[in-house]
Amino acid sequence: PEALEERACEAAGGMSADAVGNLVWGWAMAAARPRTGVWRAVEARMVQVMGEMTRVKTIANILWAYGSLKMLPTTAVREALEANLLNLVHLLGSVDVANVLLAYAAFGFRPHTEGQPKTDDTSLCYKLERRIFEIANEPQQFPPDELAQTVFCMAVLGWAPRPMVQQVLGQELLCYCMQGMLAAEDRFRVHLYLLFLELSGSDQGEYNHGLRQEVASGEEPQETAEEWLQDRGALIGALKQLGYKVQEGACDPKSLYHVHVIV
Repeated sequence: PEALEERACEAAGGMSADAVGNLVWGWAMAAARPRTGVWRAVEARMVQVMGEMTRVKTIANILWAYGSLKMLPTTAVREALEANLLNLVHLLGSVDVANVLLAYAAFGFRPHTEGQPKTDDTSLCYKLERRIFEIANEPQQFPPDELAQTVFCMAVLGWAPRPMVQQVLGQELLCYCMQGMLAAEDRFRVHLYLLFLELSGSDQGEYNHGLRQEVASGEEPQETAEEWLQDRGALIGALKQLGYKVQEGACDPKSLYHVHVIV
């Protein structure tokens, strides 16, 4: 691995945009964080070739790689990625949207808007939400696991979708629930998204009530997956930022039901 890193550092200055994207994505897939010097050399090249990154999937994959490796991009890299994404956001597919939001959830902040309100229709936040709406508005174009991950990441970011977006998301998620297409982990993520909407006073989708009942009626798995623990901790942090006193799950002594999140 060290020899490969040294070679990557030497070759960074001549890498194409696709090569940079593939290298960063490969590190994330291998869960291998390169040494700081190597990473900075690749980041410097990334900024230089950003204008050549015309494939939106490359940008989404790079952002996902940062989030997956739990690394923050430098300000120059982030600004370059966001500027490029702003022009290509209408080309994002469902998996790309999920990956982008997963990255920002890992960063702990929403896309920057350069001083614009997040509701400004020219901001990246607004355009991302509009793209989510467009994909979800086409029946079964947003796979259930990607949709559940997307709404969960929005909750972690304290990002309540606009009413018409909530409507479409709620309708699509409800259809998936009724068809038994949401896995246990995904139902849990939807649970937390609905909890966030309720506690933040942002619940405005008429399908959310039915979705809440449908998700709650599902069987819980016998063992809590490691992903659940990470997701639960992330949303607890978001709820605490709203000013709530939150703690992790406990067993109710009367009903013996296990409560995952107590607010």
